[in-house]
Amino acid sequence: MWYFRYAGHYLKGSRFGKIAKFQDALSIELTTWEKPPVTPDGIYGKKTRDGIVTLCDLADFSELKVPETDSQFGAITFDLWDRLMTTVPAPTVHERAFVISLSHEGTDYDHTEWNFGTSDQESVLTWGPYGATVGYGREVQGVLHRVFETDDQILKQAFGSEFTVLEQLLDGEDGESLLDPVHQDVTRRKNWLEAFGTLGGESIVREEYEAYAFTTDEWLRPPIRRLYEKLIPNPAETSTAVDYGFFLDLAMHMSITEKRVTNTYEAIVSKELQIGRPLTAAERRRVISETMIPSKQKEDRLGRNVVFFVDDVGEEALTPEESSAWKQRTGRRASDCGLTDEVQFYPEFLS
Repeated sequence: MWYFRYAGHYLKGSRFGKIAKFQDALSIELTTWEKPPVTPDGIYGKKTRDGIVTLCDLADFSELKVPETDSQFGAITFDLWDRLMTTVPAPTVHERAFVISLSHEGTDYDHTEWNFGTSDQESVLTWGPYGATVGYGREVQGVLHRVFETDDQILKQAFGSEFTVLEQLLDGEDGESLLDPVHQDVTRRKNWLEAFGTLGGESIVREEYEAYAFTTDEWLRPPIRRLYEKLIPNPAETSTAVDYGFFLDLAMHMSITEKRVTNTYEAIVSKELQIGRPLTAAERRRVISETMIPSKQKEDRLGRNVVFFVDDVGEEALTPEESSAWKQRTGRRASDCGLTDEVQFYPEFLS
């Protein structure tokens, strides 16, 4: 089996994540054998796959070589990881699910965007892979409060002369009115983006970003819990790794309201009555996909949804709408990141 597999569509992990660490180790090994290295950028595509194939062609790695027709050809397999990454823990289900979502979002921990002048102006500024904002949920402030309590010097050094404004933001001032003058000044606007870029490069900041999302009830944990508790019977015992990938992607991409979840639950019950049996995990995700579609970006959301049931449903069984949205938006599969329904998984942060 594999942790990640390139099947024609690149996988974008964080440049601070496990794929990048693997690429670094792969490059060191290739260079030792006077072979071309790969770039440790967290993007697993044809070049990294070819680097793996080159490595497995070497005598010392011949036991890992498989035919080109093998599904593990050029993949980051369990055995290859164990061979190269002796001191780095294998990618967890969460880390692999994260790669699927980041491949669609493309926003790493050091990526920030201003929203002034857009239809999303009230969110003010969006930061990182889960879309933390200054407005709306004020997740940016929540994360930075945690960072400040852990190491206030990180914020002071990153923001420099803008730190006094950041303090006002953290003290509760309205983000839109406070940061509008910052955005109007091209230099200050750029400085803020660079500050968040600096923060994203700090491991402690990334840890606090993740912690705020999943160990508090201020961000992603409540909507993910709502999905599990309302839509999967006895989720702690029956949910799978693909379920987690799907729910993570939904929670970070759209609002998981009680109304949406209730409507989806009713759709699941209706479908089970229609077919006269409980739905499989993949069938249930497909009903969720059909029902829990936002009013905006419908095709985009549908394309991402298909990623989490195409492995079991089969590409030939997709509707024309599902097939078109999937192929245009992504073409990826949950199995590309080693996520299957054969692996039972329930996130610890909900226990």
